[in-house]
Amino acid sequence: MYLAVSEESINAVLLVERGKKQIPIYFVSRALKGAEIEYPKLEKLTLALLYAARRLRRKEKETQNARNKELDLENTWKLHTDRAFSFDGSEAGLILVNLEGREYTYALRFEFETTNNKAEYEALLVGLLIAKEIKIEDLEIFVDSQLVENQVEGLFKARQQVIKQYLKKTRETLKSFKSYSMKHVR
Repeated sequence: MYLAVSEESINAVLLVERGKKQIPIYFVSRALKGAEIEYPKLEKLTLALLYAARRLRRKEKETQNARNKELDLENTWKLHTDRAFSFDGSEAGLILVNLEGREYTYALRFEFETTNNKAEYEALLVGLLIAKEIKIEDLEIFVDSQLVENQVEGLFKARQQVIKQYLKKTRETLKSFKSYSMKHVR
């Protein structure tokens, strides 16, 4: 993200890297008024960042709301994932809830070392694969990792190679559903 300020306006542009190029994907600009014109440059930069973050958050909610409208709520199953850690290994759980509210609970125990995010992706992928296997078309997904949600939604970039692979597999699997939505829950 690049921020720019002038005497009477603030601007921000969000870019994505494609190969070695930076491509703008979102731009916001706002005229300053009143006392804002007198702010020092650093405060104007902070204001530009705050304004851009609020606009992006609003845009994200609009996108999420549009995707939720695409869901056929009468035929939508729910998938809840959760991961946990103990001294003797990593575990994750998932619950699929059918149209009548019946819950199908799965517990996963990993026989390999993992991190929070890897365990979250593992649980998510297993849940997606089960949902795909039983031919669920519309799925509402609840994850307890905001990072995973934002990576899947394309708001955050995955940096580690293993996480990039999880992300790629998750996105590929999501294409097999007619519609889906994903929400972060605490």
